[in-house]
Amino acid sequence: MDFLVVYDGDAPVAILPLRRRKRHLFGVSAMVLESPHGHHMKLADLVFAKTPENAAILSEVIAHLRQAPTQWDAIHLARLLDDSSALYAFQSYPPALSIMRP
Repeated sequence: MDFLVVYDGDAPVAILPLRRRKRHLFGVSAMVLESPHGHHMKLADLVFAKTPENAAILSEVIAHLRQAPTQWDAIHLARLLDDSSALYAFQSYPPALSIMRP
């Protein structure tokens, strides 16, 4: 498990718990960064305040991860609440491609 911490100067403004796993997505093998989930965790989210200043955090993290040496193909965020910080960020700055299940 890795924790990405986003800072504004010296102050942390977001914590993103992500683990890297090989998964099959729609029949294709992929390296996935995913939020922790399982039978012991019924809900998951990224940790940051839903404010206009933080709306772009997820898109900025994705841009950072694209430049990082870590290999990944997709990000999977499971079991998010309707009012989660992650969904707030996705709705504020939608990614070019996404697959969302109701």
